[in-house]
Amino acid sequence: MMPLSMLRIANNVTLKEIRASQSIKKALLERGLVTDTKIQVIVSDMDGSYVLLYGNTRLAVDKHLASFILVSPDEGGLAG
Repeated sequence: MMPLSMLRIANNVTLKEIRASQSIKKALLERGLVTDTKIQVIVSDMDGSYVLLYGNTRLAVDKHLASFILVSPDEGGLAG
């Protein structure tokens, strides 16, 4: 597992765990981010902002929040 904050654009991963406060976990859960969700990073800015695509949902997160979201790469899912 690795934090989402280490990923680049076009990486395909699966959410494994959220290591954050209950309020943050609840907010992400309400937005559909649950264990085993397939995620694609579609934007990764130099300032540490990310835009995630999962299902039909796009979600922007900052680097701080991304550091609490642990993921594992899908087979062939990490772009160089």
